Amino acid sequence: MGYRLTAIEVAGFRGFNAPTSISLADTLVILYAPNGHGKSSVCEAIEWAIYGSTSRRARGEAAIQRREFDNSLRNRLYPIDRDAYVSLVLSDGSRTVEVRRVVTPDEGMGKLFVDGSQAENLEALGIPSEPQYALILQHAIRDFIFAKPADRFSLVSAQLGMGAFTRFQNALQNASRAFKTKPSDVVDATALVSEAIQRAASHPALGPLVQVLRKEDVTAEEIRRAVASTFESLYGGPPPSNEDLPAAIASEVQRLVARAFDATKLGIDHDVNAAFDSTARQLRALAEDSANRRHELARELTSVAAEQDGELVELAKRSLAVIDPKSAVCPVCGQQLSPDHVETIRRRSTKIIVRLDIGHYFSQAILSVRSASQTALLLRPPLLGQDDRERLTTILGESTGKELLTVCDRAVAAVDDAFRDFGESVQGLDARLGSLGSKALVTGEPFKDLALLAVDLVTVQQHLSRIKAAREALMKTYARLRDSVRGRVATSSEVAQLEALSVILQRAEAFDLVARYRSVERQVEETVRLVQAFGRRKRTEVLDARSAELGEWYSILNPASDVKFKKMGASATQISLLGEVFGVEVNVSSIFSEAQLNCLGLSFHGLTTQAPDNPFDFVVIDDPVQSMDQQHIEHFTDGYLRRLVEGGKQVVLLTHMQALAMSVGILFRHVGPYLLEVAQYTRDGPQIVETEAILDRWLMDIGFYLRGDSERRRQAGAILRKFLERFVKELYLQRHGVLPKKYEGASWNVLKKLVHDCGLDLKDEGRLFQTYAFCANFPHDDLTKEPPTPTEIESHHMRLKRLKEQYLRKKHQ
Repeated sequence: MGYRLTAIEVAGFRGFNAPTSISLADTLVILYAPNGHGKSSVCEAIEWAIYGSTSRRARGEAAIQRREFDNSLRNRLYPIDRDAYVSLVLSDGSRTVEVRRVVTPDEGMGKLFVDGSQAENLEALGIPSEPQYALILQHAIRDFIFAKPADRFSLVSAQLGMGAFTRFQNALQNASRAFKTKPSDVVDATALVSEAIQRAASHPALGPLVQVLRKEDVTAEEIRRAVASTFESLYGGPPPSNEDLPAAIASEVQRLVARAFDATKLGIDHDVNAAFDSTARQLRALAEDSANRRHELARELTSVAAEQDGELVELAKRSLAVIDPKSAVCPVCGQQLSPDHVETIRRRSTKIIVRLDIGHYFSQAILSVRSASQTALLLRPPLLGQDDRERLTTILGESTGKELLTVCDRAVAAVDDAFRDFGESVQGLDARLGSLGSKALVTGEPFKDLALLAVDLVTVQQHLSRIKAAREALMKTYARLRDSVRGRVATSSEVAQLEALSVILQRAEAFDLVARYRSVERQVEETVRLVQAFGRRKRTEVLDARSAELGEWYSILNPASDVKFKKMGASATQISLLGEVFGVEVNVSSIFSEAQLNCLGLSFHGLTTQAPDNPFDFVVIDDPVQSMDQQHIEHFTDGYLRRLVEGGKQVVLLTHMQALAMSVGILFRHVGPYLLEVAQYTRDGPQIVETEAILDRWLMDIGFYLRGDSERRRQAGAILRKFLERFVKELYLQRHGVLPKKYEGASWNVLKKLVHDCGLDLKDEGRLFQTYAFCANFPHDDLTKEPPTPTEIESHHMRLKRLKEQYLRKKHQ
């Protein structure tokens, strides 16, 4: 058994401001309210409480702009510090559940509570998250009729139990479409594969390989084997392994290039920086050693002078004189000195030469300079011979060849100049070192010579740097020659063929990725095709069966009509509604009248109430008979509603047609319908009361207002008029069971024609006309005229109260 709607409580939602509770436990509940008095708010409250959204809002947001629906759920007058909510009480016969949804600031789905515990949805109760059942709203009826076929497809699929399969099919189709948008790596791989195939196809000898490459399911390993086999057949020898194949192809390319011009003899790829660095270190060490020798010589001379001064003091103490070697006479005592004495003094004065041994130092320096210069001379680059120049001109062409060789000649000249200057500076350094080494005595002169030696060493180092720069420039020129030769050779068919093999080998994984992607793509397409075929068959079966049922519902509203509903025609993504007019098949949306279309919409929603997975045993129907004539209305009440009620459904009917509410109440008196109506719409929202008590409510209001001031007495007069008109309708319905539609919203001037058929005696008929004349004379427009006195109003008030009690019996009697 599905859920029935037992009660609803609304506070601060849509048109409801003050909390309002409505009991809905009866099998048939009828709520009458004039347009603009809150019927839609009741329907939307039920819809939002169940699903967290309303179809009206969703439809409006899609068709207009979302911001126009901002702050449309919460009543603007509701206190900001209180929760706005909708609470439903559902019962399935074995349990009662309270579903409460609270409006949140974002006015989205709100906070959902089931029996006080917060929940994400109502799926635990067997209620789906997507709006499907329980509500037959007027705009939903029209949406079904006038929806685009694709939108109708989604609606019908959901309502007829095909929602899950349709969602699966849509998800599969979306995935298929998304799959056609290849990932970036597959796009890149596809481009690489296409370019590699085009390159290979331009070489006839690679024809068998191209056939392998164009296979849709080719693997990387197959490509490697095919490349190895092709290489073997074209260039001989055993097929190289996967690891050796790239090197074998590169070697063959190098062989072809070298056959045209052997650039290796130019030493382009030789690294001579280590030799340059070694020579530079030798010269730098010699310069540092020279500076150290200068400081060492200064220290030695200072030390010898101090020592000699000390010895002279000692000699003076000993009466030893420092003598001139020629006279050999002591200047202190005038004594003649012996040869031994003179030799001792001389030996003391030349002591520094023995300590420093500078002559040995200079001889070693000469050896270092000569070794460094020989190493540098070995770095002279190889030069192009005449044969090489002629071959290059032939390969590169007259213009390009001469241009590059001219640049090369300038670089060679720069190298020659650098080596010449280096040789001259080395010779000068060698000569200076030899001159310094020949000096045997230490005097002040070596200081000057050693300073010049440092300058020479710096010059040699600078020339060595020039050699290195000039050599590097020449090597760059040689590299340009080599690259130009390679470029010309590479354009040859044979080298291009090898390059194609190399490219294919490098892109083997790209071929593999594209093949795997194509395989999955085919599988997806096949799966989609099978699902679509199954879906078409299944959808046709369901729609054929449900079309027959829909025709039955439509025939209830349009019996014995020449305008019939025929079927729902479906394609993969659309559903069309087809009818039959005098035996001719037509599209109903363009041929059927408004009333017939409304009947078809009602029929479809009536059909959905019978869906096996419908979790509800109640149906809320909002203003269902718009655009219908009296005959269609009678078929609706005595056919459509009767089928729902007798089929076990609880029906909540909301209508702005008072006559319809009254007629249904009388027609279904046997099920004890619960009749409600909106007595008035105030700041607090719809004031909903039982219909049976509405006249009593108005009598109470008249009694209240007649004792007030002029404005309140005028209000009492207005309610007297409203009571009088409603009383006549009730009397006529009570006697005849139906109120013609033309009298539904009629005023007294029309309704007075019914008075004679209401079962009143002649005196009471007269009293009714007298009371209306009293109401008509109320000064409604002229506010300066004083209304009748309380006593005058009271007499008519009591008269109507007596007539109601006398003629209008209780509906439950």
